[in-house]
Amino acid sequence: MASEGVIVWTNTVVVRRRGGACPRPHRRIRAVRGTRTGDHKGRPYDVFRHAFRGYLTAVVVLLGFGLLANPAQAASALAEVVKSNAESDRVDIAAIDALYDEAMLEGDSIDLAVRRIGVFSDNARKPAHERANHHLTIAHIHWRHGGQDAALDAVDSALALRETPDALLLKARLLDATGNPDQATDWYRRAAEATGLESDKEFIRIRLTMAEASNRNIDALVTLAKQRDQAFRNRAAITLALLGHPDQALDLFEPA
Repeated sequence: MASEGVIVWTNTVVVRRRGGACPRPHRRIRAVRGTRTGDHKGRPYDVFRHAFRGYLTAVVVLLGFGLLANPAQAASALAEVVKSNAESDRVDIAAIDALYDEAMLEGDSIDLAVRRIGVFSDNARKPAHERANHHLTIAHIHWRHGGQDAALDAVDSALALRETPDALLLKARLLDATGNPDQATDWYRRAAEATGLESDKEFIRIRLTMAEASNRNIDALVTLAKQRDQAFRNRAAITLALLGHPDQALDLFEPA
């Protein structure tokens, strides 16, 4: 049996019948009312109302948790990266991550973000250090998105402008991640000489230890570790554990 409901819009009345398409709301709803005929005569016809209320609730929840893209937020993330790249000798990884996240929310693509940063990286009137930082930003975005070859190209563009510790270290990490440990070792060493941050030096020491270790020189690594301080022994122990030699790792490791 046919049923109908009346949806009253501002200056508009729309009749919705079962099986028919429900009009898309373009004006603010003023009231929803109606009745069902037949056996259900007199019951409120509120199916559409509940569905629309559920939709609005979902939107509010998503906005509350920051899960919907906000153009103002995206512009703010871009502005933060551009400002940091211009004012600092180093790239701001947290700001780049925020820009990447916004790019994903806008359309699941990094193309627009890369083009926006590319405007600054290709601007010959900008200082070399700023342009290098923009290229490194592009490299980080590509790497996080899985584009290691594109990331390497962007790093090379940065290095052509200026050999910064960030560029040297990122080059080493990308080579390491793409299965080129021998090439990565050289770049790690260059980065260690260029950086003044102890945290970077520590990271590089660990990566070099792991890169130089293999199943063929485990004994040499253990011998070397026993001749060094406990901090080095602990790094070697971590390397040995990751390479599948837990017994040797336990012999070397001592908690701080």
